[in-house]
Amino acid sequence: SSFVLFAGGWSLLLLGGFLWLSDLRAQPTNDKAATAWWRTALLVLGTNSIFIYVLSELLASTLSWIPMHGDLSLQPWLEGPILRAIPNGAIGALTYSLLYLLVCWLPVYLLYRRRIFIKV
Repeated sequence: SSFVLFAGGWSLLLLGGFLWLSDLRAQPTNDKAATAWWRTALLVLGTNSIFIYVLSELLASTLSWIPMHGDLSLQPWLEGPILRAIPNGAIGALTYSLLYLLVCWLPVYLLYRRRIFIKV
């Protein structure tokens, strides 16, 4: 269908853009301080991607099982203040998702710093 071609084209453009940005444009250097923070963040995600996936699924299940007030679980209890503070619902959901990603990224970063890589 036409949407498959449209989505595939955008995916290839993004892949090419990230390839250019991360590999072709980057100057080789041994200075760790010169490495861009976003490259390190994506490298951490890529080295233990299976672990961060399993961690995020287990954390999401755990947050939905822990009861809070009445019928409310811990997940909407944590998400509610963010969604109320940001009037645009899409931006509030994006903010919650990015904070959730940060919470999942931190233990993976500790594994990366200790050179522990989970392989299957």
